[in-house]
Amino acid sequence: MRILVVEPFHGGSHRQFWEGFQGNSRHEVRILSLAPFHWKWRMRGGAISLAHRLEEDPLPADLLFCSDYLAVTDFLCLAPPGYRDLPVALYMHENQLTYPVAPGERLDYHFGITNLVSCLASDRVYFNSPYHRDEFFEELPRFVKRFPDYLPRFAAGRIRGKSEVLTLACDLASLDAGRERGLSLRQSAGAPIVLWNHRWEFDKNPEDFFQTLFRLREEGIDFRLIVAGGRSTRWPAVFDEALDRLKDQILSFGPLPSGAEYAAALWAADVAVSTSDHDFFGVAVIEAMYCGCYPVLPNRLSYPEHIPGELRGRHLYLHRDNLRTKLRALLRNCPIEPDPALREAAAQHDWSRRIDDYDERLEELRRSST
Repeated sequence: MRILVVEPFHGGSHRQFWEGFQGNSRHEVRILSLAPFHWKWRMRGGAISLAHRLEEDPLPADLLFCSDYLAVTDFLCLAPPGYRDLPVALYMHENQLTYPVAPGERLDYHFGITNLVSCLASDRVYFNSPYHRDEFFEELPRFVKRFPDYLPRFAAGRIRGKSEVLTLACDLASLDAGRERGLSLRQSAGAPIVLWNHRWEFDKNPEDFFQTLFRLREEGIDFRLIVAGGRSTRWPAVFDEALDRLKDQILSFGPLPSGAEYAAALWAADVAVSTSDHDFFGVAVIEAMYCGCYPVLPNRLSYPEHIPGELRGRHLYLHRDNLRTKLRALLRNCPIEPDPALREAAAQHDWSRRIDDYDERLEELRRSST
Protein backbone atom coordinates (compact mmCIF):
# COMPACT_ATOMS: atom_id res chain seq x y z
CA MET A 1 0.00 0.00 0.00
CA ARG A 2 1.21 3.52 -0.77
CA ILE A 3 0.64 5.80 2.23
CA LEU A 4 1.01 9.56 1.98
CA VAL A 5 1.63 11.27 5.34
CA VAL A 6 0.48 14.90 5.36
CA GLU A 7 2.09 17.03 8.08
CA PRO A 8 2.07 20.86 8.10
CA PHE A 9 4.40 21.07 11.15
CA HIS A 10 7.20 18.56 10.62
CA GLY A 11 9.31 18.97 13.73
CA GLY A 12 9.82 17.73 17.28
CA SER A 13 7.67 14.81 18.34
CA HIS A 14 5.66 14.96 15.11
CA ARG A 15 8.76 14.46 12.99
CA GLN A 16 10.06 11.67 15.21
CA PHE A 17 6.71 9.92 14.97
CA TRP A 18 6.28 10.15 11.21
CA GLU A 19 9.87 9.22 10.42
CA GLY A 20 9.62 6.28 12.80
CA PHE A 21 6.48 5.13 11.02
CA GLN A 22 8.10 5.60 7.63
CA GLY A 23 11.22 3.69 8.65
CA ASN A 24 9.38 0.72 10.15
CA SER A 25 6.22 0.24 8.07
CA ARG A 26 6.03 -2.59 5.55
CA HIS A 27 4.20 -0.17 3.25
CA GLU A 28 5.63 2.51 0.99
CA VAL A 29 5.40 5.71 3.06
CA ARG A 30 6.09 9.21 1.76
CA ILE A 31 5.90 12.36 3.86
CA LEU A 32 4.46 15.59 2.47
CA SER A 33 5.39 18.27 4.98
CA LEU A 34 6.26 21.85 5.84
CA ALA A 35 8.97 23.22 8.13
CA PRO A 36 8.08 23.45 11.87
CA PHE A 37 7.60 27.20 12.27
CA HIS A 38 4.59 29.47 12.97
CA TRP A 39 2.30 26.68 14.12
CA LYS A 40 -0.86 28.81 13.97
CA TRP A 41 -0.23 29.70 10.35
CA ARG A 42 0.61 26.09 9.54
CA MET A 43 -2.64 24.89 11.04
CA ARG A 44 -4.78 27.46 9.26
CA GLY A 45 -2.88 27.82 5.97
CA GLY A 46 -0.57 24.85 5.59
CA ALA A 47 -3.14 22.92 3.55
CA ILE A 48 -2.87 25.52 0.78
CA SER A 49 0.87 24.98 0.29
CA LEU A 50 0.70 21.21 0.68
CA ALA A 51 -2.09 20.83 -1.87
CA HIS A 52 -0.20 23.07 -4.30
CA ARG A 53 2.87 20.88 -3.98
CA LEU A 54 0.85 17.91 -5.14
CA GLU A 55 -0.25 19.87 -8.19
CA GLU A 56 3.40 20.47 -9.10
CA ASP A 57 4.80 17.10 -8.02
CA PRO A 58 2.12 14.39 -7.63
CA LEU A 59 2.90 11.56 -5.20
CA PRO A 60 1.03 8.26 -5.80
CA ALA A 61 -1.05 7.22 -2.80
CA ASP A 62 -3.69 4.71 -1.75
CA LEU A 63 -4.36 6.30 1.65
CA LEU A 64 -3.77 9.63 3.39
CA PHE A 65 -2.42 9.58 6.94
CA CYS A 66 -2.83 13.10 8.29
CA SER A 67 -1.64 15.09 11.27
CA ASP A 68 -4.06 16.87 13.60
CA TYR A 69 -2.31 20.10 12.52
CA LEU A 70 -3.84 19.70 9.05
CA ALA A 71 -7.11 21.33 8.04
CA VAL A 72 -8.26 18.15 6.30
CA THR A 73 -11.24 19.66 4.48
CA ASP A 74 -9.16 22.50 3.04
CA PHE A 75 -6.53 20.06 1.87
CA LEU A 76 -9.01 17.70 0.20
CA CYS A 77 -10.79 20.55 -1.56
CA LEU A 78 -7.54 22.04 -2.89
CA ALA A 79 -5.64 18.84 -3.72
CA PRO A 80 -5.74 17.44 -7.27
CA PRO A 81 -8.86 15.33 -7.98
CA GLY A 82 -7.08 11.98 -7.62
CA TYR A 83 -6.55 12.52 -3.89
CA ARG A 84 -10.06 13.58 -2.92
CA ASP A 85 -11.59 10.11 -2.78
CA LEU A 86 -8.74 8.40 -0.91
CA PRO A 87 -9.42 7.05 2.59
CA VAL A 88 -8.22 9.48 5.25
CA ALA A 89 -6.79 8.53 8.65
CA LEU A 90 -6.26 11.36 11.14
CA TYR A 91 -3.71 10.96 13.94
CA MET A 92 -4.39 13.06 17.03
CA HIS A 93 -1.04 13.79 18.68
CA GLU A 94 -2.83 16.58 20.51
CA ASN A 95 -5.99 18.63 20.12
CA GLN A 96 -6.79 22.32 20.35
CA LEU A 97 -9.95 21.87 22.42
CA THR A 98 -8.02 20.99 25.58
CA TYR A 99 -4.47 22.18 24.84
CA PRO A 100 -3.67 24.75 27.56
CA VAL A 101 -3.45 28.41 26.60
CA ALA A 102 -0.11 30.06 27.36
CA PRO A 103 -0.06 32.86 29.96
CA GLY A 104 -1.11 36.15 28.42
CA GLU A 105 -2.92 34.52 25.48
CA ARG A 106 -6.61 33.99 24.87
CA LEU A 107 -8.20 30.85 23.51
CA ASP A 108 -8.74 31.03 19.74
CA TYR A 109 -11.75 28.80 19.06
CA HIS A 110 -10.93 28.54 15.38
CA PHE A 111 -8.12 26.06 16.02
CA GLY A 112 -10.51 23.81 17.90
CA ILE A 113 -12.96 24.10 15.03
CA THR A 114 -10.20 23.02 12.65
CA ASN A 115 -9.74 19.84 14.70
CA LEU A 116 -13.49 19.30 14.89
CA VAL A 117 -14.04 19.62 11.13
CA SER A 118 -10.98 17.49 10.36
CA CYS A 119 -12.33 14.71 12.58
CA LEU A 120 -15.71 14.88 10.86
CA ALA A 121 -14.09 14.77 7.42
CA SER A 122 -11.76 11.83 8.12
CA ASP A 123 -12.67 8.17 7.73
CA ARG A 124 -10.84 7.12 10.89
CA VAL A 125 -9.58 9.13 13.87
CA TYR A 126 -6.75 7.71 15.98
CA PHE A 127 -5.91 9.06 19.45
CA ASN A 128 -2.46 8.48 20.91
CA SER A 129 -3.70 7.40 24.36
CA PRO A 130 -6.94 6.38 26.11
CA TYR A 131 -6.62 9.47 28.29
CA HIS A 132 -6.45 11.73 25.24
CA ARG A 133 -9.51 10.13 23.65
CA ASP A 134 -11.56 10.39 26.84
CA GLU A 135 -10.55 14.00 27.50
CA PHE A 136 -11.42 15.00 23.93
CA PHE A 137 -14.91 13.54 24.09
CA GLU A 138 -15.50 14.98 27.55
CA GLU A 139 -14.68 18.46 26.28
CA LEU A 140 -16.32 18.27 22.85
CA PRO A 141 -19.95 18.77 24.03
CA ARG A 142 -18.87 21.82 26.04
CA PHE A 143 -16.95 23.17 23.07
CA VAL A 144 -19.85 22.99 20.62
CA LYS A 145 -22.06 24.85 23.10
CA ARG A 146 -19.90 27.91 22.41
CA PHE A 147 -21.36 28.13 18.91
CA PRO A 148 -23.81 31.08 18.88
CA ASP A 149 -26.39 29.01 16.98
CA TYR A 150 -26.70 25.87 14.79
CA LEU A 151 -24.88 23.86 17.42
CA PRO A 152 -23.39 20.66 15.90
CA ARG A 153 -24.55 18.44 18.74
CA PHE A 154 -24.32 15.42 16.45
CA ALA A 155 -20.53 15.83 16.11
CA ALA A 156 -19.46 13.91 19.23
CA GLY A 157 -21.44 10.79 18.34
CA ARG A 158 -20.33 10.82 14.73
CA ILE A 159 -16.65 11.24 15.58
CA ARG A 160 -16.75 8.71 18.41
CA GLY A 161 -18.16 6.11 16.03
CA LYS A 162 -15.00 6.19 13.90
CA SER A 163 -12.44 6.83 16.65
CA GLU A 164 -9.91 4.39 18.07
CA VAL A 165 -6.88 4.50 20.33
CA LEU A 166 -3.68 3.80 18.40
CA THR A 167 -1.08 4.13 21.11
CA LEU A 168 1.94 6.26 20.27
CA ALA A 169 5.06 4.45 19.12
CA CYS A 170 8.60 5.67 19.79
CA ASP A 171 12.13 4.88 18.66
CA LEU A 172 13.24 3.49 22.00
CA ALA A 173 15.79 1.04 20.63
CA SER A 174 18.03 3.94 19.56
CA LEU A 175 18.44 4.87 23.24
CA ASP A 176 20.38 1.65 23.88
CA ALA A 177 23.51 3.25 22.40
CA GLY A 178 23.82 5.52 25.45
CA ARG A 179 23.59 2.77 28.05
CA GLU A 180 27.27 2.13 28.79
CA ARG A 181 28.22 5.81 29.00
CA GLY A 182 25.17 6.64 31.10
CA LEU A 183 25.64 3.86 33.63
CA SER A 184 29.29 4.87 34.01
CA LEU A 185 28.20 8.43 34.82
CA ARG A 186 25.64 7.11 37.32
CA GLN A 187 28.32 5.12 39.17
CA SER A 188 30.65 8.12 39.41
CA ALA A 189 28.05 10.71 40.44
CA GLY A 190 28.45 10.22 44.17
CA ALA A 191 24.73 10.67 44.85
CA PRO A 192 21.45 9.62 43.20
CA ILE A 193 20.65 11.56 40.03
CA VAL A 194 17.25 13.22 39.52
CA LEU A 195 16.14 13.84 35.94
CA TRP A 196 13.89 16.44 34.29
CA ASN A 197 13.52 15.71 30.54
CA HIS A 198 10.39 17.66 29.63
CA ARG A 199 9.79 20.81 27.58
CA TRP A 200 10.61 24.02 29.42
CA GLU A 201 7.02 25.23 29.31
CA PHE A 202 4.44 26.36 31.85
CA ASP A 203 2.16 23.35 31.24
CA LYS A 204 4.90 21.00 32.45
CA ASN A 205 4.67 22.75 35.85
CA PRO A 206 8.40 23.17 36.53
CA GLU A 207 7.54 25.27 39.59
CA ASP A 208 6.45 22.20 41.57
CA PHE A 209 9.52 20.25 40.48
CA PHE A 210 12.11 22.82 41.44
CA GLN A 211 10.37 24.00 44.60
CA THR A 212 10.41 20.36 45.73
CA LEU A 213 14.14 20.11 45.07
CA PHE A 214 14.79 23.42 46.85
CA ARG A 215 13.09 22.06 49.96
CA LEU A 216 14.92 18.74 49.84
CA ARG A 217 18.25 20.55 49.46
CA GLU A 218 17.43 22.67 52.52
CA GLU A 219 16.73 19.44 54.44
CA GLY A 220 20.22 18.22 53.61
CA ILE A 221 19.13 15.54 51.13
CA ASP A 222 21.99 14.83 48.74
CA PHE A 223 21.30 14.40 45.02
CA ARG A 224 22.58 15.35 41.59
CA LEU A 225 20.47 16.91 38.87
CA ILE A 226 20.17 16.57 35.09
CA VAL A 227 17.80 18.99 33.37
CA ALA A 228 17.25 18.24 29.68
CA GLY A 229 14.26 18.79 27.39
CA GLY A 230 13.53 21.28 24.65
CA ARG A 231 13.12 24.99 25.25
CA SER A 232 12.10 28.02 23.23
CA THR A 233 13.45 31.57 23.44
CA ARG A 234 11.46 32.19 26.64
CA TRP A 235 11.01 29.83 29.55
CA PRO A 236 9.62 30.01 33.10
CA ALA A 237 11.85 32.01 35.46
CA VAL A 238 12.16 29.10 37.90
CA PHE A 239 14.72 27.48 35.57
CA ASP A 240 17.08 30.42 36.04
CA GLU A 241 16.45 30.33 39.78
CA ALA A 242 17.27 26.63 39.86
CA LEU A 243 20.47 27.13 37.90
CA ASP A 244 21.63 29.41 40.71
CA ARG A 245 20.23 27.69 43.79
CA LEU A 246 21.11 24.13 42.74
CA LYS A 247 24.44 24.85 41.04
CA ASP A 248 26.33 22.47 43.35
CA GLN A 249 23.99 19.60 42.42
CA ILE A 250 23.86 20.14 38.64
CA LEU A 251 25.52 17.67 36.28
CA SER A 252 23.85 19.00 33.14
CA PHE A 253 21.39 21.83 32.60
CA GLY A 254 19.87 22.57 29.23
CA PRO A 255 19.02 20.88 25.93
CA LEU A 256 21.56 18.23 25.00
CA PRO A 257 23.31 18.61 21.65
CA SER A 258 22.75 15.10 20.30
CA GLY A 259 20.55 12.07 20.64
CA ALA A 260 23.50 10.08 21.96
CA GLU A 261 24.07 12.53 24.81
CA TYR A 262 20.35 12.58 25.60
CA ALA A 263 20.29 8.78 25.76
CA ALA A 264 23.32 8.75 28.07
CA ALA A 265 21.60 11.25 30.37
CA LEU A 266 18.55 9.01 30.64
CA TRP A 267 20.64 5.94 31.47
CA ALA A 268 22.61 7.95 34.03
CA ALA A 269 19.58 9.10 36.01
CA ASP A 270 18.19 7.18 38.97
CA VAL A 271 14.85 8.97 39.28
CA ALA A 272 12.72 10.62 36.56
CA VAL A 273 10.13 13.10 37.81
CA SER A 274 7.12 14.63 36.10
CA THR A 275 5.02 17.42 37.56
CA SER A 276 3.06 18.09 34.37
CA ASP A 277 -0.38 19.65 34.33
CA HIS A 278 -0.75 18.68 30.68
CA ASP A 279 0.40 15.70 28.64
CA PHE A 280 -1.59 13.80 26.04
CA PHE A 281 0.79 10.82 26.13
CA GLY A 282 4.15 11.40 27.87
CA VAL A 283 7.01 10.35 25.60
CA ALA A 284 9.61 11.75 28.01
CA VAL A 285 8.40 9.43 30.77
CA ILE A 286 8.36 6.38 28.50
CA GLU A 287 11.92 7.10 27.37
CA ALA A 288 13.14 7.47 30.96
CA MET A 289 11.41 4.26 32.09
CA TYR A 290 12.93 2.37 29.17
CA CYS A 291 16.38 3.52 30.26
CA GLY A 292 15.95 2.21 33.80
CA CYS A 293 14.82 5.32 35.65
CA TYR A 294 12.51 5.06 38.64
CA PRO A 295 9.46 7.16 37.62
CA VAL A 296 7.76 9.49 40.10
CA LEU A 297 4.64 10.81 38.39
CA PRO A 298 1.44 12.69 39.20
CA ASN A 299 -1.66 10.55 39.51
CA ARG A 300 -3.35 12.27 36.57
CA LEU A 301 -3.31 12.67 32.80
CA SER A 302 -2.02 9.65 30.88
CA TYR A 303 0.55 8.63 33.49
CA PRO A 304 -1.44 5.93 35.31
CA GLU A 305 -1.75 4.16 31.94
CA HIS A 306 2.03 3.74 31.80
CA ILE A 307 2.48 2.14 35.24
CA PRO A 308 1.45 -1.49 35.85
CA GLY A 309 -1.51 -1.51 38.23
CA GLU A 310 0.24 -3.24 41.13
CA LEU A 311 3.05 -0.63 41.07
CA ARG A 312 1.00 2.56 40.91
CA GLY A 313 1.04 3.16 44.66
CA ARG A 314 4.83 3.38 44.58
CA HIS A 315 5.17 5.66 41.60
CA LEU A 316 2.15 7.99 41.53
CA TYR A 317 1.72 10.97 43.86
CA LEU A 318 -1.26 13.23 44.58
CA HIS A 319 0.22 16.68 45.29
CA ARG A 320 3.49 18.54 45.88
CA ASP A 321 3.87 17.46 49.52
CA ASN A 322 3.32 13.85 48.50
CA LEU A 323 5.95 14.25 45.79
CA ARG A 324 8.46 15.57 48.31
CA THR A 325 7.75 12.65 50.66
CA LYS A 326 8.29 10.08 47.92
CA LEU A 327 11.47 11.72 46.66
CA ARG A 328 12.90 12.11 50.15
CA ALA A 329 12.43 8.40 50.85
CA LEU A 330 13.96 7.39 47.54
CA LEU A 331 17.00 9.62 47.81
CA ARG A 332 17.73 8.49 51.35
CA ASN A 333 17.46 4.78 50.60
CA CYS A 334 19.90 3.96 47.83
CA PRO A 335 20.41 2.09 45.64
CA ILE A 336 17.23 2.90 43.75
CA GLU A 337 16.12 -0.19 41.87
CA PRO A 338 12.99 0.03 39.70
CA ASP A 339 10.89 -3.04 39.07
CA PRO A 340 11.79 -4.69 35.71
CA ALA A 341 8.08 -4.54 34.81
CA LEU A 342 8.44 -0.78 34.34
CA ARG A 343 11.00 -1.10 31.57
CA GLU A 344 8.92 -3.79 29.93
CA ALA A 345 5.83 -1.55 30.08
CA ALA A 346 7.79 1.18 28.32
CA ALA A 347 9.39 -1.17 25.78
CA GLN A 348 5.94 -2.07 24.45
CA HIS A 349 5.88 1.35 22.78
CA ASP A 350 8.95 0.73 20.62
CA TRP A 351 8.22 0.72 16.91
CA SER A 352 9.36 -2.90 16.66
CA ARG A 353 6.37 -3.89 18.80
CA ARG A 354 3.83 -1.38 17.54
CA ILE A 355 4.30 -1.24 13.77
CA ASP A 356 2.24 -4.33 12.92
CA ASP A 357 -0.77 -2.79 14.65
CA TYR A 358 -0.35 0.44 12.68
CA ASP A 359 0.04 -1.35 9.35
CA GLU A 360 -2.89 -3.68 9.94
CA ARG A 361 -5.25 -0.91 11.02
CA LEU A 362 -4.44 1.15 7.95
CA GLU A 363 -4.84 -1.91 5.71
CA GLU A 364 -8.27 -2.54 7.24
CA LEU A 365 -9.25 1.09 6.65
CA ARG A 366 -8.29 0.83 3.00
CA ARG A 367 -10.24 -2.42 2.58
CA SER A 368 -13.35 -0.98 4.24
CA SER A 369 -13.18 2.13 2.03
CA THR A 370 -13.12 0.32 -1.30
